[in-house]
Amino acid sequence: MTNMGMTFYSNEELPDDLYMHKTDSCYKHMHGLPEWYNFNAPCILAHPADSSSIKEGYSSWALRARRFTTGVELNVRIAASNNASTPKSNRIACLYYVEKDYLPFTAHWQEVRTYQGNLLSDFGTVDPGQRVLAQDSFKLILPENGDYYIIAQINDIENRLNPKPPSTRAIDLEKLHQSYLWSVLDTANPYYITG
Repeated sequence: MTNMGMTFYSNEELPDDLYMHKTDSCYKHMHGLPEWYNFNAPCILAHPADSSSIKEGYSSWALRARRFTTGVELNVRIAASNNASTPKSNRIACLYYVEKDYLPFTAHWQEVRTYQGNLLSDFGTVDPGQRVLAQDSFKLILPENGDYYIIAQINDIENRLNPKPPSTRAIDLEKLHQSYLWSVLDTANPYYITG
């Protein structure tokens, strides 16, 4: 496995910047989920593209009903929070999917475009402590007959904050799963985050 250096952050080292949520606490607050409801990995939100909850700001129904069905168009949003003491801007979200067996090999990661046709979605300006959704949602249609991982990334516009790992060798999956700039979701079990 390669050493990804500063590409990944350990769980003890939240970046002084935007980061992915890997617990459910923020979305219990944002969307009114009851405290008993255990919803993991809220940094990747997906539901059918024709769901009315897209316009309603992701109701608790949308979160509870999250499903990844191959061949069905899904609307995917990426959530983040600002851990810095100053506002952050020029931060973007990217989304990928990959067949499970090929997760360590980034050359196999397929980029997902937004409904505007872009490969990135801007978070806008995020105040300290603020939780946000990326402004544009991603249009995801998983190929049929396969098991997949969905991979979300926080980056900057110049791709210097958190570049996609090189594809020449298998990446260090432990560091990927621990990173607060990346989130990996198993589509076969969407209520469980791998990291």
